[in-house]
Amino acid sequence: MGTLWQDIRYGLRILRKSPCFTAVVVLTLGLVIGVCSTLFTAVNYQLFRPLPIEAPDRLVRLCRTNERRAKGLLLNAARLAEYRRRSTAFIGLAAMDSKTMTLTGSGEARHFQVARVSPSLFGVFGFEPLLGRGFSESAAEGPPAQEVVIGYATWRDVFDRDPNVLGATLSLDQQTYTVIGVMPKDLARIELGWAGDLWIPWEFTRPAEGDSWFTVVGRLKPSITPEQAQSELLVLGRAIENMHDPRGTYDRATVVPYLQSHTSAEEIAGAVFFIMTVVFVLLIACVNVTNLFIARTLTRRRELAVRLSLGASRARLVRQLLVEFGIFAALGGLLGLLWAKWTSDVLGARGLADLTFDWRVVVFTTGISLLAGATSGLVPALRFSKPNLTEGLKEGGLATSFGHGHHRLRSGLVITQMAMVTVLLITSGLMIRSFVKLGRVRPGYDTRNLVTMNVNLRDQDYPEQAAKQLFLRRVLENLRALPAVEDAGLTSLAAVARNPGGFPFRIQGQSVAESREPRRGAINAVDASFLRMVEAQVLKGRIITDADVRRSAGVAVINETLARRYFSGQDPLGRFVELHDSAAAPRWYEIIGVVADLKNIAFDETPFAEVFIPYMQLERFPLSHYLMIRTATDPLAMAGALREAVLSVNPNQPVGNVSSVESQIRQLRTWNDEIRNLMLLFGALGFVLSTIGMYGVVSYMVTERTREMGVRIALGAVQHDVLMLVLRQSLRLVAIGGAIGACLALGSTFVLDSLLYAVSPADPLTYGAVFMLVGSAAVLASLLPARRAAKVDPMVALRCE
Repeated sequence: MGTLWQDIRYGLRILRKSPCFTAVVVLTLGLVIGVCSTLFTAVNYQLFRPLPIEAPDRLVRLCRTNERRAKGLLLNAARLAEYRRRSTAFIGLAAMDSKTMTLTGSGEARHFQVARVSPSLFGVFGFEPLLGRGFSESAAEGPPAQEVVIGYATWRDVFDRDPNVLGATLSLDQQTYTVIGVMPKDLARIELGWAGDLWIPWEFTRPAEGDSWFTVVGRLKPSITPEQAQSELLVLGRAIENMHDPRGTYDRATVVPYLQSHTSAEEIAGAVFFIMTVVFVLLIACVNVTNLFIARTLTRRRELAVRLSLGASRARLVRQLLVEFGIFAALGGLLGLLWAKWTSDVLGARGLADLTFDWRVVVFTTGISLLAGATSGLVPALRFSKPNLTEGLKEGGLATSFGHGHHRLRSGLVITQMAMVTVLLITSGLMIRSFVKLGRVRPGYDTRNLVTMNVNLRDQDYPEQAAKQLFLRRVLENLRALPAVEDAGLTSLAAVARNPGGFPFRIQGQSVAESREPRRGAINAVDASFLRMVEAQVLKGRIITDADVRRSAGVAVINETLARRYFSGQDPLGRFVELHDSAAAPRWYEIIGVVADLKNIAFDETPFAEVFIPYMQLERFPLSHYLMIRTATDPLAMAGALREAVLSVNPNQPVGNVSSVESQIRQLRTWNDEIRNLMLLFGALGFVLSTIGMYGVVSYMVTERTREMGVRIALGAVQHDVLMLVLRQSLRLVAIGGAIGACLALGSTFVLDSLLYAVSPADPLTYGAVFMLVGSAAVLASLLPARRAAKVDPMVALRCE
């Protein structure tokens, strides 16, 4: 221990003697480690930080499967009651579903997705509230209490983080609920009750709920394995099915780990990609620092030779050098940790990212700091801890005291660095090109001065379909009457959304066997103005008109994806499709037109098969409607007038935010823009580090060969010959490293395939641009040292050292 402390003190003295060298190394490591740690804070939040669940490995979800239906995540109340009564494998079982409720009394009325949950739900999950308490499980014995637990977002937005919120009341669907608890912010990271930020108690075993289906979760007893629980449910399922299904359709309950699907494959692929990027940038920086350490160790050749000649062992020298390099890495890691902490605080305070700075970030930063120190220092320490004593004790002997192996070592480091920066630039370039192409994708219609508003028409507020039709018709009339409104339309799908799912449909005259995939499509209930207002490109037939709306015969317009996928080149006009909406009986609709895809789903997804039908022909309206308005002026300046046009028909009707379609597109692409900027940052950082490293290596190689250059010039070589000699040697190393990097980049397609949009992982344009960029940088980095070598004075170079 005493000798270790002696090594540390000696290392600190060495650092103080070379402040410039120390600053360059520490800043290089600190910058790279800080960027890597900042990125890890985001990955840590999404993937590594434990969810706020007690013993999550004991939590399972009960699914149902049978021979005819695919797996479903829902069970009904009758089965839930039987499982609770008969099963011995679970500590508790809880159910949850969601319901849209109207919140009043806190400003303008608005809809909330409220989770109805078993009183035991929070106990099953093992949640501890931030304030107050959860539901009393004894409440399950009687009618549900008029209590509500609110989430962090509701506490922040509705109650302004009031610490005295307990006991406050909320009016939901004209019923008063008392706030008894506030859940922590982390609860938003998991699915709890399908949606929403409010929870109310509900008992799912009442007869009125017997035909409904709910999500059911359970906590296994400590001595029970998932396989044992599955076996028990298999036996219980047969008995329960015989009791509740006289047709004999056997439903089997399947035990699935609740967190099994918490992280999607896309998230994992993205995390792997960024971790690989971090590793490459870190290794590029380590190669740079290694070259600096090599140059510094060569200047200490006499010191190392004297130590060995005085009896120091090679292991003692290796430890001394590693301690010195470790001090550099520790200082760089500390600087990087401070940078990551500051960045996470700033971004988190501005709400720009979900960053979690905790002990995992500290461990990660410590780990990569140790990795950087070991990677940068181990090779120089081992290679140069055994110099040639005869040459090393001479006044000269720079090139010979360690033999000629260090030339091969430095060449190998240059090739490694060029390979890594080539991989980094190619992957970054592919991602950036993908995002650029994605940014050029348009929704298929003119988004200028186009805004949307969302209104939910619930059966409780509008029991009759005629009342819903009257409300929507009057709202559209009010909107079109506004002076600055050019047109207004109605759609049941958001202008910009993720995959909207779909309903099954059947094409007249075709069997299901004719299709290679299940026939499912998004049903978009629209008015006669919608397709005209968005200027949908009509490929065949015509679009919906007011006359079609008033007709009793069902008509439909399909998009080109549906026509191409399911009609196999046949003319779809005049054919009939039967739409299966779970809210109404199937009905046949005649296809009257085909329009181009509107891209009203996420632009990086495959266009969805879509059917447009007149909303007036629906036997049962969908819950959600979107009013789309085109204005002659700035639409957001008219937000108040647009909302008033709705509220003048029904003052108690909640109205969603008025937002422009262009802002929705920008919001959808915000994440893509952030990733693109991050890739630009990593690519630029790796490129700059590699260019600086290349310049340093070539400069040092020229310095080592000063006498050789002098001899060449003395023997008749001209400056051009010396210049080309240095450039050829440098570019040869770059070419070898670039070829290796290109092969590695091609081998990473298994990660890139799921992340790219409309760009091949072997895109020749990207590869060509990277080769030109790396080659140009190598020429520029080598040119200055080469010109210096070409101007060597032979008399000075040949003077004895």
